[in-house]
Amino acid sequence: MKSSRHERIPNANSPQLLTRLLEMVGRGLRSTRGLQEALGVEGRTVQYYTQAADWLGLLESSGEHHLTPLGLEFVYGGVHRTEIYARAVWNNPFIAQLTTGKDELPDTDAIAAAIAVVEPSMSPSTVRRRASAVRSLIAPAVGSRQDSQALERQLDLPLTSTPKPPSPKPFSSIKLEYDPDIYRFLLQALLDHGELSLGHIRALLDRAGADGAPLGGYVDMAITRGDGRRMEERLVVTPEGIERRHLSETTTSLMLSDPGFRSFIADTSLAAKDRQAAIRRAKTEPRYRGWDQRLFGHPINPIGLEADLKQVLLDRPLNTYPIASGSNIEILPIYAPFLDIWGRRDIAICAPPYLAQLQGGVPAVNRLLRIARENPEVGTPNIASRPLLVHGGIFHPGEILPRNIPDTRSLRQRLLMHSPYAALITALLLLHRQRPRGPCPEHHHGHWTIIREKDQREPLLDVLDRFAQYRGWLCSRAPKTGQAKNLLDALEALGIATRIGPAALLAERFFAQLRSEAEEMEVHVQLAPLAEAFDAWLAA
Repeated sequence: MKSSRHERIPNANSPQLLTRLLEMVGRGLRSTRGLQEALGVEGRTVQYYTQAADWLGLLESSGEHHLTPLGLEFVYGGVHRTEIYARAVWNNPFIAQLTTGKDELPDTDAIAAAIAVVEPSMSPSTVRRRASAVRSLIAPAVGSRQDSQALERQLDLPLTSTPKPPSPKPFSSIKLEYDPDIYRFLLQALLDHGELSLGHIRALLDRAGADGAPLGGYVDMAITRGDGRRMEERLVVTPEGIERRHLSETTTSLMLSDPGFRSFIADTSLAAKDRQAAIRRAKTEPRYRGWDQRLFGHPINPIGLEADLKQVLLDRPLNTYPIASGSNIEILPIYAPFLDIWGRRDIAICAPPYLAQLQGGVPAVNRLLRIARENPEVGTPNIASRPLLVHGGIFHPGEILPRNIPDTRSLRQRLLMHSPYAALITALLLLHRQRPRGPCPEHHHGHWTIIREKDQREPLLDVLDRFAQYRGWLCSRAPKTGQAKNLLDALEALGIATRIGPAALLAERFFAQLRSEAEEMEVHVQLAPLAEAFDAWLAA
């Protein structure tokens, strides 16, 4: 019986040409003709080397050629390529039996004798040629057996540390209507989701332990400050709120930018000499008594105010904190998937934390869709939330929720068509597969980053934000939140991305489907121009 392709002894003798062939497959060349033209070799040579890669477990060939997980790891292995190649060599059953665990190069006679056993119909001259070829393929792995085993153990380690147990509810003792810490929590949630229904706000506050805090005061604060506006029983982030998002990093910044509290501070400063200021201060003091305590550690008074401010401001003038003001600009709805309209300006986008729920796959999404049909706008925001204005999840503004998502491919297509940050990361991964020396997401010290020019490492989402702002989009995202992890985890769970060491790469099977399967090709037609625009911006 004729042996299968991955069992036949190869007739390829150049590890360098084998590497070039694998690199070409990694860039998307999958046909024999395409590889023949790219490598400048005959068709039969391509056959020899694809069969050798198949034999070493680096390639799968069924019509078109695809990298195996080990092949993908090798192509993007960087300084670890030698060790990864050695792992492929020493894990090959024929070579393992031939070398019996020894990290040394067998002689041609020993290899020929082993080939004659497994291929008895092969002529002696052919056996000799194949033995020479196999010896050439083994040679680069000699001396790296222990290194390859150590690297394999290292790559099996988790990228992140064990999650910490959940912290206690932060607001369990707060029952106030205008507490600044609760408002900061709410503002960050609004920035991350772009919009929140009143039911969402209530559920978020309850989950955080602020179940005794009245809702109306915090909604009024958002509107008065201009961080949000009401629309159809929802609180929607404003362009000004997005522009001032850095103020949500600390409660102190929020308090000192609050128009009501700044007026209270000004009236306190004037109260000793201005009767009207003293009257205004007396009226507002009950509301801001807790703010005094939070910021200064005691109630402020006209006499000690200057010293209190110096201690808090640390030599910065008070006017360096902008006073938040009401919004006159509205975000207009765009009722279409993000990839259909990304060329427009003024698109409001976000990276909602609930994208992490995609790790549960189709069953989790359909369960949440069923709950949303029965009890809309109840509970915390989730993957079944239907947006009014802001593009972020798997549904576009104004879209009627489907009864269910039929399969993983449909869910994957929805994510890429509708979720801007997921589409941008995928565009970056696509660029990297086409030009491997370009930037790609890397996990570094617990955070997803990207290396740009001069080896400068930057947070991944910060780079995406700057591209989005260049395009004229409104990026609603709380600063320093861990949404990059949610996005990469979701992309990996849906088969869009895969991880090789610290790097995230476009998954091999999905990369192939973008050029060959009808549904994925539709996404590719719209994703490719976005990737080109992103690439041009990166180059500039």
